[in-house]
Amino acid sequence: MVASSSSFFIVQHQDLGLTLAFLATDVFFLALHIILYVVLSAAFCFCLPCIIAFMYYFNRQERASDGENQEPTKIQLYSVQC
Repeated sequence: MVASSSSFFIVQHQDLGLTLAFLATDVFFLALHIILYVVLSAAFCFCLPCIIAFMYYFNRQERASDGENQEPTKIQLYSVQC
């Protein structure tokens, strides 16, 4: 059986459409990844100094000494029964 040139053109045209669909999908995901990379990089660069500043601030806070930890509490707790 010999394939005619018209049926070959139809099959080739369908393959071209499928190829273009895959190409469009690849280009879409490439653009999405580039945009995501830029957004995350900008967020990392702009937010990292603030995160470091907050960590430094919370680390520098005054802590209770051992003597203060050994003192009995001055608060009395009462249990209420209903």
